[in-house]
Amino acid sequence: MVDHVSRLSRECDVITDALRSLAQRMKTSREHLTVAAQKFQEASSRNRLL
Repeated sequence: MVDHVSRLSRECDVITDALRSLAQRMKTSREHLTVAAQKFQEASSRNRLL
């Protein structure tokens, strides 16, 4: 029983780490998208002024 619980605990740790890693990647992607959107807006504003 103890072995079973400790194995489940390790599996939960692995899943938690994977979710944390995924969340970090999503956050990074969102930041890149935000920056890209800002640059796109700036570029289109400049083009309108031309």
